[in-house]
Amino acid sequence: MKRLYTGIFLVSLIGAAVSPAFAQNPSHLKWREYETEHFKIFYPEGQEFTAYQAAEIAEKVYEPLTNMYGPTDSKVSIVIRDDEDYANGGAYFYDNKVEISATSLDYEFRSYSDWLWNVLTHELTHIYKGEFRP
Repeated sequence: MKRLYTGIFLVSLIGAAVSPAFAQNPSHLKWREYETEHFKIFYPEGQEFTAYQAAEIAEKVYEPLTNMYGPTDSKVSIVIRDDEDYANGGAYFYDNKVEISATSLDYEFRSYSDWLWNVLTHELTHIYKGEFRP
């Protein structure tokens, strides 16, 4: 029985040690950066259209959000990802960063509204609202 527990422990230890390697960005991606007055947009090569559209949306919602909640101390980073099979977004207060997993921009979610506008505004609201600020 002791041998079984030792084996399970070793397999778990090895799994925990190598799992961070699988969480990294694919090495074939070439990342680009586009900077606006209030944002830094990071995106993989080939996603220029999505990045520029995200920059335009972010700048349009910047004033209403910061008038309501106040600005952050530095530019917010927006990371556009296209390595997932689903559309999603997340706000990471500790990095002053928003990540968007973007599928094609004609993705129908929440009826026929502009998904990128909705998710980016939603995630930026988390950043500016300050509910996550220390």
